[in-house]
Amino acid sequence: MTGGVAEEGTLRRLEGIAALYGLSGTVWMALERGWRSAAALTLLTGVSIVSFRTLEGVVRRLEGESTGTMAKGGGSRFLLRWVLLLAALGSAFILGSHDLLALLIGITVIPMALITEAGLRILGAGDPPVRED
Repeated sequence: MTGGVAEEGTLRRLEGIAALYGLSGTVWMALERGWRSAAALTLLTGVSIVSFRTLEGVVRRLEGESTGTMAKGGGSRFLLRWVLLLAALGSAFILGSHDLLALLIGITVIPMALITEAGLRILGAGDPPVRED
């Protein structure tokens, strides 16, 4: 993919920012609210990042369909990834069921990373989008 937010470097940077938010939130949760909240936040951060990667793969496959270069295989891997995501999500809700803040932070790391990336672009610290006309 080319241009703007869909560039490979931007996607990797979004994952890194989300992981950084998740890690700092996990440390704070462990110190402030205990191991269960920290574990729930860690699991949900992982679920959010893997979901983001899964969605990215789906979009790339759909893009391949529209251009006629569909990627081979991946169906069983896709199903396995969703099963693992649902298992991790269920575990996180069980662990963090008493702490709504841990659940909310874990689920929202990707949107927070997107907002941070947009802010960096506005301030000129991020890579400017490349337009190919």
